[in-house]
Amino acid sequence: EGTLWKMDNMFQLSVEFYDTKDKNVIWSDRWQEKWDNLSMIRVSLSDGLLKALHLKSNNMKKVETVNTEAYELYLKGKYRFDKQKTQEDMNIARSLLDKSIELDNNLLEAKNLLGNAYSITEEYDKAIHILEDTLKQAEFLNDQINTAHSLVLLAWLYEWTGINEEKVLSYIERGLKISKELGDEFAIANSLGELSAYYHRRCNFELGMKYSKECLAIVE
Repeated sequence: EGTLWKMDNMFQLSVEFYDTKDKNVIWSDRWQEKWDNLSMIRVSLSDGLLKALHLKSNNMKKVETVNTEAYELYLKGKYRFDKQKTQEDMNIARSLLDKSIELDNNLLEAKNLLGNAYSITEEYDKAIHILEDTLKQAEFLNDQINTAHSLVLLAWLYEWTGINEEKVLSYIERGLKISKELGDEFAIANSLGELSAYYHRRCNFELGMKYSKECLAIVE
């Protein structure tokens, strides 16, 4: 549970992690900071929760400094993308994502989403160009989460367009391996779904069903 208030450039965040079974507070913390320090609070918050759960983060990269205005634009763009109903919604989402990237070129979540946004409207050349650049940048920054995301998105595009078809399987498997190392179940399920589709398209129904069942188990 938590509360957040913001006034001008200051915000206060209080968080309490409660065990409903044992009925006790496991961990709590409170911050009052300038809005620009939001990214540092995010790191402290995630570290506190991980320690309370006796877990370690498998993410090999922490973004210590994030442009908060860029991140806000990314979130607005993501919301528009997720709720899109018309081409105008998509155009607004892309515009917001473009602005967020202009403010913070290392905001790879925005770049991956922008590439995906172009792939959905079948602007494949543009989508591939964005995602190939994002993959290179993610690998350079050792950003494992976005590396895995870029790999699977590119694999789908390469398969669909017939471009670099020889890379499709290796990209999916690389993305799956990274996602397993990170313990990212959503990304694991996504990669397994792509593997299933890959083998079904090649009439290897035994492997296709194997990966479909593994994907389903995680999704359920």
